[in-house]
Amino acid sequence: MSGFYYKVATRIMMAIMSYATEEIAKVDSDFQNLIKNENLIVQWAVNKDGPASYFKIENGKFNAIRDQRHPKPDIMILIKDGKTAIKVLRGSPGILQEQVDAGNVTVSGDDEKIEQLRPILEIIRTYLKDLRE
Repeated sequence: MSGFYYKVATRIMMAIMSYATEEIAKVDSDFQNLIKNENLIVQWAVNKDGPASYFKIENGKFNAIRDQRHPKPDIMILIKDGKTAIKVLRGSPGILQEQVDAGNVTVSGDDEKIEQLRPILEIIRTYLKDLRE
């Protein structure tokens, strides 16, 4: 498949994840409890100039910003290429860590904030899992 395909597919997957997470934040009490005291900006990007989106958690509110890069995110999740992005954004169990270990994804930012992100991503992954089945 071409680079164009992966670019478009990645943008679609990022949009789905963003929209789904906004909806999760409205209705899932566990998710709401996790973010109620959080202030966090998480950037997802494919290489230096590929598709990018970020989400902001501020005073218990979740907001997804599509097709943009934040100038100073707390956490940067940089994905090597579109093919890897599709794998990661589908939310299979362990895929993010697997791709980090393989050198296809880098996660940078304050270690404490990265740890705060883990349970948030786990809830999102649980919902995405239901979409995959």
